[in-house]
Amino acid sequence: MKENELILAITGSCGAVIADAIMERSTSPVSIIATDWGKQIYEKESGSFDKFSQKACKVYSNSNLSASIASGSYKTKAMIIAPCSTNTMAKIASGICDNLVTRAAHCHLKEKRPLILCIRESPWTLMMIENAKTITLGGGVIAPISLPYYLQGNLDSLVSAYADRILSLTGQECKTPWEPDV
Repeated sequence: MKENELILAITGSCGAVIADAIMERSTSPVSIIATDWGKQIYEKESGSFDKFSQKACKVYSNSNLSASIASGSYKTKAMIIAPCSTNTMAKIASGICDNLVTRAAHCHLKEKRPLILCIRESPWTLMMIENAKTITLGGGVIAPISLPYYLQGNLDSLVSAYADRILSLTGQECKTPWEPDV
């Protein structure tokens, strides 16, 4: 099961609806890690984190640097950080592995497995742009939380379409592709 396991990390940024949609729409088993601040923000935006975590096949403690996913030899399908704080992005770009989220992210980069950071923050500073550039050059994908408004749906359908697009970066077929009206 582990090679099909999708790691979903939630950090201290708003956008918990994205994590909900990814969990709901993934065809792979999803394991989660959350920072303390990520849990608090999740609860402010979406309700009980404990209820959310019950949907996961596994819940990792962010302080457990001896967890299986802290090793590159533990193969997973991909890692998505959604939402990803710019603090977490900066740590990953700088090589700081002081928690399980950043350590697992580095394992995905060094093993050439998909790492997708869903950044909600806006506008961006030059430091954020440089951090995003560093991660991109290292093989990661920066996917700002920018809903596909061209689909002209309600908020739930736009969030679902964004989640589908992110999951397509892991190899899952996109359930809501754009189709032109020509």
